[in-house]
Amino acid sequence: MVRADGDALVLHVGERPYVVVGTGTLDLSTQILNLDAMTGMLQQLLPSAAQDSLEEFGAVEHRLPSHNADAFTVVAARGGDDIWIEIRRRRSAASTAVAAVPAPASPPAAVVVEPAPAVVLVESVSVPEPAPVEVMAPVEAEPVVEEQLPAVAELPPVIAALAPLDELPEEPVEVVPEEEALPIVEDEPTIAALEELLWPQAAPAATEPDAPEASELAPVLQMTRTVRIEVPPRSTAVRVSGVERLLRLAVARAASALFVTADSRPSIRVEGDVRPLDGEPPMTRAEVEAAVMEIVPEAEQEAVGRGEPTEWITEFADLGRIRCNTFTDHRGPGVVFRLIATRAATAEQLGLSREVQALATEPQGLVLVAGAHGTGKSTLVSALVDLVNRQRAEYVVTLERQIRLVHDNRTAIVSQREIRGGADEALSAARAALREDPDVLVVDDLASAQMVPLLLQAASEVLVFVSITAPSTVDAVERFLDLAPADLRAGVQAAMAETFRGAVAQVLLKKAGGGRVAAREVLLATAAVTRVISDGVPGQLQVALEGGRKHGMVPLADALVSLVQSGVVDVREAFRKSPDRDRLLAGLKREGIDTSVVERLA
Repeated sequence: MVRADGDALVLHVGERPYVVVGTGTLDLSTQILNLDAMTGMLQQLLPSAAQDSLEEFGAVEHRLPSHNADAFTVVAARGGDDIWIEIRRRRSAASTAVAAVPAPASPPAAVVVEPAPAVVLVESVSVPEPAPVEVMAPVEAEPVVEEQLPAVAELPPVIAALAPLDELPEEPVEVVPEEEALPIVEDEPTIAALEELLWPQAAPAATEPDAPEASELAPVLQMTRTVRIEVPPRSTAVRVSGVERLLRLAVARAASALFVTADSRPSIRVEGDVRPLDGEPPMTRAEVEAAVMEIVPEAEQEAVGRGEPTEWITEFADLGRIRCNTFTDHRGPGVVFRLIATRAATAEQLGLSREVQALATEPQGLVLVAGAHGTGKSTLVSALVDLVNRQRAEYVVTLERQIRLVHDNRTAIVSQREIRGGADEALSAARAALREDPDVLVVDDLASAQMVPLLLQAASEVLVFVSITAPSTVDAVERFLDLAPADLRAGVQAAMAETFRGAVAQVLLKKAGGGRVAAREVLLATAAVTRVISDGVPGQLQVALEGGRKHGMVPLADALVSLVQSGVVDVREAFRKSPDRDRLLAGLKREGIDTSVVERLA
């Protein structure tokens, strides 16, 4: 890679290794890389910790020791028997400056050429000055060079490119100011060969076996010439197959989404922030279109061809399920990949309180999980299902708009079903599920009025988890009741007062030290709470919530104040994410926390 003045060395199972040079590529071998060779390279290029991360996440990035002030990074991705390795070179400022300055002109030097039928290897050779045995008349350099080199027409086609510089055609040979050309490796690539390419040593001077004696030679001036054979750029099919590579890089960086748009670099969302994916060039409109068409299901191809927004779920080995949304903007086509975790987060990992975990042990009843869009409602519901799956030998049915996290059967049997239609299809699916005699029913993103009476009736016999878009637990209860038809409102209130077990609402905040943390509000079915629901005055729920701290209830303002007080979250971030800023400011002042930086925004 260094000899070729390349920017990256790419290795992929089933393909020949090549170096990225400028906008083109240069193959290093005629042999393809097999799985054993790639596995050996991983073991030598990556430390054990990086190898473990590769096995767990499917992709990893590792820095190699610098060489001549240039930085080298190994980016590897693996899916089963498919291994991809890219060694990237980041040039130092000094080397970049040197490369930008043209080399000073030097007198021509002799060229030693050994014809070969398939391999071209050109090296600069310095022929020593003849011993001053006798005084020789000055000889012009040009006539001597003509005598040393045969006519261009007499050389084989691959050697003919070595004619004098003033006779070289402009195409397809490019003359570049390099010391030596990159050799083409005929044998199967090995680690030793890659090390030679990465850290080249000084090549020994080649000698002509039948060279005449020095005394018979006229004075020869040195000349350096390098010939590069042009290689056509790789087709877009290589970039198309790179969609999975981009996804693996996104997973390795703990991203939640990957953005691919025309005339832009691929970007990822990490901890809520969108940033470009390091080391990736902008993708053209044609490349984005090809990438989308490569992975779009057949049923959606016609809509994508018309430029209409589409949405589907796909799956990659070791990456899990990916939600894809296509769109068209002023630049052209684009696609957003939402990365869905391959494993459900546990209650312990999320730090759920005992009161929240206890909701998963209820034999029957209604539990609401609330939050705005993008606050992790699905993750929280999945953790509760995971608790049931580990602790209860029962039958669980989930009705989801999109299956994000897949649960393997453990103690329980979990049947997950994707409901992509409207309210009627969701209602039919819920009725069908209840006829199967489940012990736990999970309904994702409730938005149907017809579902409310059915779920309340089911909650009298089974445990029902319902996620609903609402900023707080109080708002979640109000919206659940408001969905009920007006003529059934009194009966719905009574049924909910009897079956309600609790509600959890959460918001996600950026941590001061990096990462994100959840603040959760917990509302439990105390006597005061059920009385308020039965009387049909949900506006009084906030008072019952404030007075229920001794029972384990937590107002959202208290959770936010606690995070600010401990230094986990900045006061401005808490203020920005709080649905009730006045109550938050009152709580912060009560704890003696300076609020001057946000009071002007209230």
